[in-house]
Amino acid sequence: MENSKEKIENMPFAQTEAEIAFEKIAQRIDKLFQKKHLSEKEQDELNLLFNNAMIIQEILEGKTPEEL
Repeated sequence: MENSKEKIENMPFAQTEAEIAFEKIAQRIDKLFQKKHLSEKEQDELNLLFNNAMIIQEILEGKTPEEL
C-alpha cells in the first residue's frame, strides 16, 4: 500500500484513479510514439491504449458506466 501512495504522491496533478490510469496510458503511448517502427504486437497495444484512454476520458467527463 505504501508503494501505491508513494506513486500517487509523485503525480501531483493526478487526483483520482482514473486520472492516474490516464497518465500511465499517456506515458506508454508517448514511449511507443518515440519508436520509428512498431511491431504488430505494439500496434495492437497502441490501439488498445487509445481505446482505454477514450473510455477513461469519458469517465473523467462524468459519464456513468451505463452511458459508456
